[in-house]
Amino acid sequence: MLNSIKGTQLIILSVLLGIAPPLLACPDMQGSYGTENGGIHFYLQTNRIKEFKAVIDIADYPLTIRSAVFVSEEDRHAQPYQPLPDCTLSIDGFGYLLPHNKGQILRLHFDSQDFEKIFNTSYILKLSDAPSENLGVNKTSLIIPVKILTTLNNH
Repeated sequence: MLNSIKGTQLIILSVLLGIAPPLLACPDMQGSYGTENGGIHFYLQTNRIKEFKAVIDIADYPLTIRSAVFVSEEDRHAQPYQPLPDCTLSIDGFGYLLPHNKGQILRLHFDSQDFEKIFNTSYILKLSDAPSENLGVNKTSLIIPVKILTTLNNH
């Protein structure tokens, strides 16, 4: 009985907030991130319940600000090669940030070939469907640097 009450409360809460139930289980995405090779740093700031601002910091390029949202279930399953996992963020004009279990194999299908790669990171940045454009990413901090917050406030 208690479990059904909790489940009902979760459904009511999700309807009121406009969030699909799986998104309620997503980790807090706000914070600082970096790729394994250190070439790309990016920062996510929660804009509203389901929306983010992403600041992309690539050496020798100006800071870029993009919108980011969780990918809907329908869009996750509409991918050409394989569905995207729950809690995937779409960063407008940049790529997807996929949650990943460290040390597990990521299977990719591209150009009629299958590829496997082990990522020892908590996330994967998918810039395109090409295997070389899937980068391991870790959340480096819950805190967003002042320089980035200033950029967001001035935008």
